Amino acid sequence: MRGTALGRLHNLDRLQLLLTGMLVTLGLMTVYSASTVDFRKQLLSLGVAAAAYVLAAFTDYRRLARLALPAYAACLLLLLAVHFLGHSALGAKRWISIAGFPLEPSELCKVCVLVVLARHFAVREGRERQLWTALGAIALAVPPLILILAQPDLGTAMVFAALLAGLLFLGGTSRLQLAALVALVAVVAPIVPHLLHGYQKQRL
Repeated sequence: MRGTALGRLHNLDRLQLLLTGMLVTLGLMTVYSASTVDFRKQLLSLGVAAAAYVLAAFTDYRRLARLALPAYAACLLLLLAVHFLGHSALGAKRWISIAGFPLEPSELCKVCVLVVLARHFAVREGRERQLWTALGAIALAVPPLILILAQPDLGTAMVFAALLAGLLFLGGTSRLQLAALVALVAVVAPIVPHLLHGYQKQRL
């Protein structure tokens, strides 16, 4: 067990660690120069992020396949919780507080959806071009997409749509199915501006 852990530690991307450390240090210096209160909050966030990084580095990636569906379900519950317990700001609900720590579930959900879609295509290996494979991926991506649009958070919803499109392409979906999806988006796109809030139209 110890040898396995040391092996994974040895195989860490050191250049990535160096560049990340430099960016984090620069960010902390910038925050500290502006506010010591925000600096403490940033340190707390950094501690949580560092713990998550270490946990991910020493976790066998194959275990993610077994955790994908439970994590996906948990993310959906968190997105639902935002609508009932979330903090409102500028007409949107995106954050909830857990033990005094602010959390934006949609950010966690990006990772969960990415992993669960990757698991879906892995399970369907050899059947990538079947219609049910594409429909299954869309069915997994749509629930969080709808919940995020309801916040409303158009930017994150667009990221989810891009994740789905990218994984459909990389997963081996047939060109005919991709073309049909593009055609569907083209039909729906003109309706979207009528559903946007004023501040969202100004950003566009």
